[in-house]
Amino acid sequence: MIMPIMLYILYKEFNLLNIVLVSVQALAMLMLGTKVGNFGLIISLVIFLITFLFHSLILKNTKFSAKFLITLICILAASSAIFPYSPTLRRSSLENGVAQKRSNLGDKNRLDQELDSGLKRYKGQKQAEYLKDFIKKNYWVYSLKHDLVLDHYSYQNDPYYWLDVMKRPAAERLNYRHLEQDILSRVMNNDKNKLNKLFGISFSRENNIAPLERDFLAQYYSMGLLGTILLTIIYIFVLGYGIFYWLVNKNSKTLLISSLLLSGGFILFAAFYAGNVLEYLSATLVMAFILGFLLQNIRYSKTSKYLVKK
Repeated sequence: MIMPIMLYILYKEFNLLNIVLVSVQALAMLMLGTKVGNFGLIISLVIFLITFLFHSLILKNTKFSAKFLITLICILAASSAIFPYSPTLRRSSLENGVAQKRSNLGDKNRLDQELDSGLKRYKGQKQAEYLKDFIKKNYWVYSLKHDLVLDHYSYQNDPYYWLDVMKRPAAERLNYRHLEQDILSRVMNNDKNKLNKLFGISFSRENNIAPLERDFLAQYYSMGLLGTILLTIIYIFVLGYGIFYWLVNKNSKTLLISSLLLSGGFILFAAFYAGNVLEYLSATLVMAFILGFLLQNIRYSKTSKYLVKK
């Protein structure tokens, strides 16, 4: 998320064009319809506001700007006012309503009783066949994602897993990201290959089963612990390096470096929460620019400190 950098630019070059750019970016994040976009906007605005006040009033290494502060508060207030009407909250309520409607149309309570009766009536292979037939006919009543049930992790291969899912609360059945993670974990644990945790189950297999939208975990299932470390360690190391020098080097405590650290941290958090970041060139290019610029500014701050001592 580049909002902290955009706010820093607005602070350094306060003009109408930059105000419009930040406002449009905020509106776009609200319209995006994702939790990362919506909640990330509010969180980034609040944290940058705190960061700006910290630098200007406590560290006193940043000139206080009343007009910037008022503009930032106005953008935050407007975003907070629009937030309840954002697509994210609307979609959540809609999904819950659809799930309830499906349950009513399919008479879920009656089906639950029918399922319990059938499972008691049959044993062994006949029970498994009965369960498969029941899932095939009624999975939609339980708001199960059809491609997961019928294709990616077919009920034909593991009907008792889907039986367990059908008994879960509606909120858990609708949390497809958690469900995908649960499926991948089950596949990895049930697989006879003991090296899966170290090397993963492969990218193609992971995507064919359940393309998990949660970076770090997705890499763990596809490439294992070793592959995840090799892919992500550079991002974590550089960000940790920047945080370390921000803490120990007085000259590194600038609003610019703080903004870069915030942006880098937000991107990694978004990668973990929403996925589709670490394996996409568009996102990693932005991350590379932010971390590279961060390292450059840390180097300059170290040089400045040395020259002062000299």
